[in-house]
Amino acid sequence: MALRLLPHVFVRLGELRHAEWEELDLANAEWRIPPHKTKMRRAHFVPLSRQALEIIGTIEHDGSFSRYLFPSLRSVDRPMSENTISAALRHLGYAQDEMTGHGFRAMASSLLNEMKLWHPDAIWRSAWMDRQELSDALWERIEPYLPGKASDPGRTGRDNRLFVEAVLWLARSGAHWRVLPKEFGRWHTVYQRFNRWCRSGVWENLFKALSDNADFEYILVDSTIVRAHQHSAGAPKKVIDPKIGLKLTRWDAPRAG
Repeated sequence: MALRLLPHVFVRLGELRHAEWEELDLANAEWRIPPHKTKMRRAHFVPLSRQALEIIGTIEHDGSFSRYLFPSLRSVDRPMSENTISAALRHLGYAQDEMTGHGFRAMASSLLNEMKLWHPDAIWRSAWMDRQELSDALWERIEPYLPGKASDPGRTGRDNRLFVEAVLWLARSGAHWRVLPKEFGRWHTVYQRFNRWCRSGVWENLFKALSDNADFEYILVDSTIVRAHQHSAGAPKKVIDPKIGLKLTRWDAPRAG
């Protein structure tokens, strides 16, 4: 049941696992996730579609049995295991490199952005896909691999973290450089810096250093997060505005056209 609901709400797996009956306002078709359960420690309101309400309506217990929508099989006082969704996907025949529970959020972002009916910011906010992807622990791991440290010659990179956040936002939203949110800085400045890091091999060194670490699932961009452009599948090429258009090879700098 949880797996059926996930594509309709595309919340984080931890938020789904810990969903409680008291958080649901079925009359107003809304799920309020309290601050202590969200990554950014702020309340998040999830609208519930007709289909989502129907799925919730088929759950065969209520709050008198367990406070959780999806309790553990071993104890009604605990939420279901963090491996339950993954096990269900494997049972359905999806390999680990084909689909994951987190993949529903990435898939929703890709599909909604491809439809071009909504601004990327609206899509990002609707699923609470935070612009700040890096936790303090993750940043401490990647910071030594980046230029601009106090021990490096030249200027220090005081805003390295903000810059990396900007690149992650662009990669995960699939948005063009020009719609980069203003809090990340001027889009063209970010673009030029990204270009320099590509040419100097910063990204390649970073990815090589972290590629074997499973804790960096949300930083390493793969095909479950960003879809290939239609040109890579052999579709006819169209004229692209050189100020906006972008094509990337794996480690190359961006090229317009």
